[in-house]
Amino acid sequence: MLIVYVTIALAIIVNTIFQCASDRKSPQRRASQRSNRRSRKSNASTKSTQSSRRSGSRATRRRRPKPSRSKSTKSSSRKSASNKSKSKRLNPSERKIQAMLLADKKAASKAVVRRADAQNPSSESAELNITTYANIRVIPHEVAFKPFGGLKQIRIRNATKETSAFLVKCSDNLLYSVNPVFGNVEPNTDTVVNVLRENGGPKSDKLVVVTTKNAPGRSAIQAFEELQMNNSLDYNVNVIPLVVE
Repeated sequence: MLIVYVTIALAIIVNTIFQCASDRKSPQRRASQRSNRRSRKSNASTKSTQSSRRSGSRATRRRRPKPSRSKSTKSSSRKSASNKSKSKRLNPSERKIQAMLLADKKAASKAVVRRADAQNPSSESAELNITTYANIRVIPHEVAFKPFGGLKQIRIRNATKETSAFLVKCSDNLLYSVNPVFGNVEPNTDTVVNVLRENGGPKSDKLVVVTTKNAPGRSAIQAFEELQMNNSLDYNVNVIPLVVE
């Protein structure tokens, strides 16, 4: 019986010792398990952030549009073509003014040639004493009207030593009337031409004054008829713009 009691006591003591040892070791195991779990979670989070960054960078690379060189060149060519077309499209008034200036330049170039022939004594034109472009002046160089019309005057000045005949033409005979249309200007004098504009729209026109030398006692109409019959180029042209303010 004594042996049985002793064995039971030893078993109880061993059991208590084992429980104490297990209780001491359990917090350490729990702490290690927690640390392992935390490390696993941190590794998983870092991997997820890296994968998200990689996917984001790939998406941004895909989303980045490639520079379209062809579109830029096409747009620049279209702009240049539109600018050229705009520069070519001129207003009717600008076209008329350019035509006036061109006619005036042509007349001036013809007068320069005539002046050179007059200075050359061997030429036949020197004997004719041709009047030059600078000796016949029309003042002013531009006439401005109001839209409701009005009366203006121009002066034709003859600085030569011969009588000059003049002819006045207008681009719009319905809106403008000129008086006189034909006439003579004596040497070193000037004459007045009245230009009347009716009430009309704000449009630009031109006044053309043609002058040529005339013989004494002959009318201006006869001088221009003879000029036309002979197809002569012995005349000067002055172009005056008629504008609306």
